[in-house]
Amino acid sequence: MICGTDLWKNKLASDMETVSFHGISYSIFKNEPATLYCALAESARKYPDHTALVSPEKQSYTFEKFLEMTDSFAACLEQKWNITKGCVVGLLHYNSVEFCTALLALNKLGAITVPLPGKFRQQEILSLIEKAEISFLICHEDYADWFSGDSRLSGRILVFPENQADSLFLTEGVKTGSALCTDREAPALLMFTSGTTSRSKGVILCNYNFMHAVCSYQKIFHITCCDRTLLAVPIYHITGLAAILGLMLFSGGTVFLHKFFHPEEAAKTMKKERITFFHASPTVFSMLLKEQAKVPDLPDMRLLACGSSNMAPDKIEALHQWMPHMEFRTVYGLTETTSPATIFPEDAATSPYIGSSGIPIPGLSCKIVNDSGEELPPMETGEILLKGPNLLYQYYGTDIPAYKDGWFFTGDLGYINQDGYLSIAGRKKDMINRGGEKICSYDVENVIYTMPQVEEAAIIGVPDEVYGEVAAAAIVLKPGFTLTLQELKVYLSDKLAKYKIPVYLKILPSLPVTPNHKTDKKAIKELFHKEMEV
Repeated sequence: MICGTDLWKNKLASDMETVSFHGISYSIFKNEPATLYCALAESARKYPDHTALVSPEKQSYTFEKFLEMTDSFAACLEQKWNITKGCVVGLLHYNSVEFCTALLALNKLGAITVPLPGKFRQQEILSLIEKAEISFLICHEDYADWFSGDSRLSGRILVFPENQADSLFLTEGVKTGSALCTDREAPALLMFTSGTTSRSKGVILCNYNFMHAVCSYQKIFHITCCDRTLLAVPIYHITGLAAILGLMLFSGGTVFLHKFFHPEEAAKTMKKERITFFHASPTVFSMLLKEQAKVPDLPDMRLLACGSSNMAPDKIEALHQWMPHMEFRTVYGLTETTSPATIFPEDAATSPYIGSSGIPIPGLSCKIVNDSGEELPPMETGEILLKGPNLLYQYYGTDIPAYKDGWFFTGDLGYINQDGYLSIAGRKKDMINRGGEKICSYDVENVIYTMPQVEEAAIIGVPDEVYGEVAAAAIVLKPGFTLTLQELKVYLSDKLAKYKIPVYLKILPSLPVTPNHKTDKKAIKELFHKEMEV
């Protein structure tokens, strides 16, 4: 077992204290704000005239103005709609100031916000509304017709168009002021994991979960009121909520909101607005790299953070060549960890441990176990188990236990080296079992990424009559290159054990991705299965 508090001892852990939440002792940072709203109020006190948000339409809002809007909207929700502590409220809006204002207002009241995925279809959203037992909905006008015949929300929908943030605090007949929830143990968010709507799990995150994650990012990344970031990933994911918006509101920094992610627009904004910090997925960074010729230098970028899936070392090095003054920090985390579990403690691009996901954040413990639950020694691969204050409170509306003997079983595979760095080997469910020999997809992908013609790669398991399952590769090539299965096998023959080498190859124009920009291996498997059935 490794403990983040011990590993960060000389840097951050001296600023820790022991507290109890729900009867369990945790180590958190001293003076962590009770809630995100409390963090906003403190930043507004410190930096009233500093820009907090810039809308997709380029409208700026200071911390003082944003706090005023939040307070007014909270009063409206409480007095006109009877939204109080514990109410479950759906929030369906684009990356916008309206979304941010509603989120903070609900947090002030102690309501439980359910951020709904804007990329979902109507039936998927209706399914989540039923699953979460949402009693009130705040949505963009584009979605209003979806709920016109829904008796569950009859008269309980508040609709806002884009670029109408000022209308959120038009509170005629509403008295100034509202309740203020400062209960750290109160549930703040109900978020659904990726996957099909029927199989996704509702993750309950309390205020203390959220704020420890936010404070950990701030301490480790040294984010200050001078930092400026771009929020172009979906705001309804935990990365957008905690690792970008929450982090900046707590630190006094500035968030530039983009309605959607467009690589060229994002790169130009980074240059023009002197963005210093950007957090995204490997897919987003791969798309950004293609814009380097149009935006050849980004001198203000000091830190990139990357999570959600495997990032090939050569891509990290390519980003470092583009932005030589920045540090690249790999992050491993889940919705259940409120974003961060491990973070690279230094620049990954110049580290001998490039390719790993760093060490546990302060307060978080990690261990690796085998299928029998026995802890494994360093460098042996097994399931990753976690324990700490940023871990979910519980799953919602299910009998699925969140913990076993106090530990959260992530379903991810990995190993820890002698210095406490965690390397991810893939999802346990994605482990390929070739006749009893286990193949970690990440290991094969990282070797394939060293091929000069490969832009992106994904390894999945497909059925085999002899071995039960064998490896198959889906690859996106760089422009002007070709690749055959035989060429792939020859290249890998002296780099991987024979049983790990893919038996099938499919060249794709792009890898399918999930709504949160993770490689969609389920969709890739379906492509192979359809072809094999022909």
